[in-house]
Amino acid sequence: MITLHTIKDQLYQIINGVPNSRDIEFAIFSNNCDLIASTDNYLEKKGTSVHKPSLE
Repeated sequence: MITLHTIKDQLYQIINGVPNSRDIEFAIFSNNCDLIASTDNYLEKKGTSVHKPSLE
């Protein structure tokens, strides 16, 4: 089984390879709520914590 931590660099490249407008925030968290990869916009606005989803 591959863990997210194992492919962290590849995930970072994928999410930051998408055209990045100033409004896009994207992050991947593990089941243990560890930040695996994110866009710079996500880090600037939300930091490294898990946040409650905006849609329920």
